[in-house]
Amino acid sequence: MIIIYIYADDLGYGELGCYGQQKIKTPNLDKMAREEMRFTQHYTSMPVCAPARAMLMTGKHAGYSAIRGCE
Repeated sequence: MIIIYIYADDLGYGELGCYGQQKIKTPNLDKMAREEMRFTQHYTSMPVCAPARAMLMTGKHAGYSAIRGCE
């Protein structure tokens, strides 16, 4: 099994066509969602992009990450 994890800054749940978006066209991602599986329950470690990326790449949670937010 191959898993492709697409991590995009500031991309909300409903901003892809496969989740109901009608104004922004995402045909390639929609095709991947139709032909394979979709994951609908995912939580981010932080609501802003830089700390969330740092925590994903290091595996550390907010208390141990050097990048914590937009101070």
